[in-house]
Amino acid sequence: MDIKGKKIMFLGGSGLDACAVKRAKELGLTTIVANWYDVDRAPAKAIADEAWKVDFSNTENMVKLIKENHVDGIFVGWTDSHLQHYVDICNKAGLPCCGTAEQFEVLSNNKKKFKEICIKHNIPVVKDYKMSIDFSPEDLFHVVYPVIVKPADGSGGRGVKCCLNEKELIDHYRYLYDNNGPNIICEKYIDTKREIFLNYTIIDSEAHLAASYMSFNSKRDDGKDGPAILHVYPSSYTKQYQETVEPQVINMIKDIGLKNCVLSLQGFVLDDGFVFHETGLRMGGGQSYVFTKLLNG
Repeated sequence: MDIKGKKIMFLGGSGLDACAVKRAKELGLTTIVANWYDVDRAPAKAIADEAWKVDFSNTENMVKLIKENHVDGIFVGWTDSHLQHYVDICNKAGLPCCGTAEQFEVLSNNKKKFKEICIKHNIPVVKDYKMSIDFSPEDLFHVVYPVIVKPADGSGGRGVKCCLNEKELIDHYRYLYDNNGPNIICEKYIDTKREIFLNYTIIDSEAHLAASYMSFNSKRDDGKDGPAILHVYPSSYTKQYQETVEPQVINMIKDIGLKNCVLSLQGFVLDDGFVFHETGLRMGGGQSYVFTKLLNG
């Protein structure tokens, strides 16, 4: 397929998007960056062929602009909040899309639904505790501390808190309920430094493990985990994962119906195997694809 000369529009203008714009231009594509930020807050706009200051949540206006300017495709990279707008625009403009609304809901927007489909396919997940804003004594009785309390539809670590006792659990759960709504997860805290990431490239419905790595976090002054400071490629647990969990993951990918996209899985390595708690039907902010290219050619 000859893509040279075709127009690609980017929903996002960050430094990560700037890398993608640069690569698109190297491939001979005409690039457009569309969002509501000025150039000083959207570095990708500074290097794109065209920069549109628009609200891309206005689907009808975006479809109109796409048709008037003969845009051939849309790229959305690293931000979960952009995904629903991306799907809506692609569907209404008749452009190809790397996922459906249902697929993004399960694999990027709703951690509860991700856990449900993992359980359906016998993929091990972190233990949940039943919890509601009523805080029934029976529910609280079964909780073993510490626990992680987080919004099921959050991303980037926002709203995630390790709660050491019942008071902290109730206080943070109420805070999330009041500010984010009732879609909240309370799950077991996994006390391990062995955090594993698996990245898949899916081409014509066939899933390929493109990279695996271990992530190690810094420590903040209060003793809690800070940002990741070290990624080690490839994970020494890759073979174990492929022998014990990957067949179920491949079945899940086929069941969901993914065709051409990238998918990430995030979990922990325990003494008796793996547990997973996070996924993403999008590029990762850690830019693991840079290392994938170096490792795999």
